[in-house]
Amino acid sequence: MSQATLYRAVEQRRFYTTTPRGKSIGRLFPAWQFVEPVPELIGSVLERLSALPSSQVHAFWITRADELNELSPAEVLAGKPFDTSSSLHPTQQYLLAQPVRVRQQKVDEFAEQQSVGKAGIIS
Repeated sequence: MSQATLYRAVEQRRFYTTTPRGKSIGRLFPAWQFVEPVPELIGSVLERLSALPSSQVHAFWITRADELNELSPAEVLAGKPFDTSSSLHPTQQYLLAQPVRVRQQKVDEFAEQQSVGKAGIIS
């Protein structure tokens, strides 16, 4: 994919970027979002998170949550743990083994909850 194609995909909420640590400009594309089946699933979640600042969007994706059995939304959407994860609890394995659409729905619902929660705090 060319850089222009990637940037268009970000504008269309098909991928997201972060700013490199310690920098005020530049874009990094977290690699997990390119792992199948994530590219076809991420758009609906990014749409729900569109009102949040980009730093909160990235934190949403990589932070483990009680609501997702102590997995991050990125792990649930991809159906696999991050390489840095140690052993998984059976409940985590069960969630990651669910069909793609079930995992996407769980992440969509969690994103909606997070988005509404943040908006309620800001208002």
